[in-house]
Amino acid sequence: MNISIFANENVVIHGAGTAGAYCARLISDSGGSVLAFIDDDRESQGKSINVDSSFEQLSRRVKVDSLKILIAMPSASKENIHRVCLMYHDSGYDVFLLPTFEELISGKKKLSEITLFSKIDVARETEDPQGEYVYKYYKDKVVLVTGAAGSIGSELCRQLALFQVSKIIAVDHSEYGLYQLMNDRNLKNAQSVCIEPKLGSVCDADFVRSIFLDNKINSVFHAAAYKHVPLMESNVIEGVKNNIRSTAILADAARDNGVERFILVSTDKAVRPTNIMGASKHVAELIIKKASIGGATGLSPCIFSAVRFGNVVGSSGSVVPLFLQQIKAGGPLSLTSKEITRFFMSISDAVSLVLNAGCFSNDGYVYLLDMGEPVKIYELAERLVIMSGLSPVIAKPKNNMEIQLEIIGLRPGEKLYEELLVDGTASPTRHPKIFTADDINLQEESFDQLLNSLERALTNYDQKAVIDLLSKIVGGAQLTTHH
Repeated sequence: MNISIFANENVVIHGAGTAGAYCARLISDSGGSVLAFIDDDRESQGKSINVDSSFEQLSRRVKVDSLKILIAMPSASKENIHRVCLMYHDSGYDVFLLPTFEELISGKKKLSEITLFSKIDVARETEDPQGEYVYKYYKDKVVLVTGAAGSIGSELCRQLALFQVSKIIAVDHSEYGLYQLMNDRNLKNAQSVCIEPKLGSVCDADFVRSIFLDNKINSVFHAAAYKHVPLMESNVIEGVKNNIRSTAILADAARDNGVERFILVSTDKAVRPTNIMGASKHVAELIIKKASIGGATGLSPCIFSAVRFGNVVGSSGSVVPLFLQQIKAGGPLSLTSKEITRFFMSISDAVSLVLNAGCFSNDGYVYLLDMGEPVKIYELAERLVIMSGLSPVIAKPKNNMEIQLEIIGLRPGEKLYEELLVDGTASPTRHPKIFTADDINLQEESFDQLLNSLERALTNYDQKAVIDLLSKIVGGAQLTTHH
């Protein structure tokens, strides 16, 4: 249905961000009346438009008997959106939903296409074919999450808490990040789960060893990584240390301490890498492959795997929040090419699939997530500008209703498109959105020698040697760096 159904209706919009403001204009143009916005964000409440912090506050100010509720939170988590919808629905109001951010950026839906909220639809949508099995697997387990304060890591913690694990050991080197995680409302509500924050670097072998000695850990999710391509091109040594050394240290600790499952959170940039970030994750996948061979020969009971996927919407370093920030500042939006494409998935969906893959018994496989169709970044930028009620232009803007899309050229090490597979085809698993591939070619003896040489080069801070060794390990790829 179209937003024009609000003609001659009184509407309250929950969400005073860009999407909510754009919808207000559409509703007004179609003859509807927006009584107010509701948003618990204090910055939004300071705007000149009427923004209330809660429905209770609004009801003290205006008559709220006959109105429709539009939920304008396309980038919020499914759990948060469902919670807000239920609050209004259970109070007897008709509740309407905007498309999700993933639907908007993929072009599947326009912002003006809305749906009526239904409890039945929500129940059907959240049904996971493997949900009961996954719940039983993680219940009462001790789980270590590295990079726990990051986008993927924090969502792993939130979803693990729902599975009633006995303890989550949340490791991160960011003090502020861990502070925010420990004050996360969803984690605080999970009373039965013990969250143990550990502040430190997973590149510190003594620090990692102490955690494993103090806890009987069942599963490890290694999400800690530097992943911003241009920054790693300029900071080769620290980037490689963080992404490769940490994986080797954690894999050794998991093997030596009876861990059941080890999952490396990897990336599509590890496939035929052209940059330092991708090469470092490719080597991390090789380390996991080597560890899995040890498990297969009886040296370790631990099952080692990697989960490879593309961009997640809203993550730190993602292009979507960068574009929104540039739109807010009046532009321009910086695009590297009109042809560049990327895969996108919501953080909650990606993490749900990672947790599913963490239950699988296959050893040494790379798991691939169904990311849907790749999205052209240029078209994504156009949609975000239009969604903001502005017009995208290539030339210099003529007025403040236009936003320039500026093509700046590919950055060092950047590809036009990403891939999830090196060679061949992926095989299905019991989950319809998870596939497996054994596309990692490991020559174990030569890999060990190259890895030892790489470690010496890192210790000596020899950047040229690090780049040369990375190129050899990943199959002779030419890795260029920006200084």
